Amino acid sequence: MLGAVEEVENALSANTREQRRLETLGASVAANRRAFDLATERYTGGLENFLSVLDSQRAVYATEDAQAQSETNAMVSLIAVYKALGGGWTTATNSLPGDRDERP
Repeated sequence: MLGAVEEVENALSANTREQRRLETLGASVAANRRAFDLATERYTGGLENFLSVLDSQRAVYATEDAQAQSETNAMVSLIAVYKALGGGWTTATNSLPGDRDERP
């Protein structure tokens, strides 16, 4: 019993941690996109060289990649929560139309 509770707690904490990371990465992506826009504006205005545009674009891509990985990790950790709690889902092969008792 204690092992099951520990498994649920670990899964919930991992999910919470990944959700926080995902929020932080979302803010980082937005900030890096803004930095890219500013670098592009400065380049077109003749105030910066193109290297700063490339660096800011690289930062955007890196944080977007980390965000995508974090989204995957968040889904995997949510699946771990459901699994630790004992599932609770059915597949299409387990339930057929008309199998339910449709009385009011």
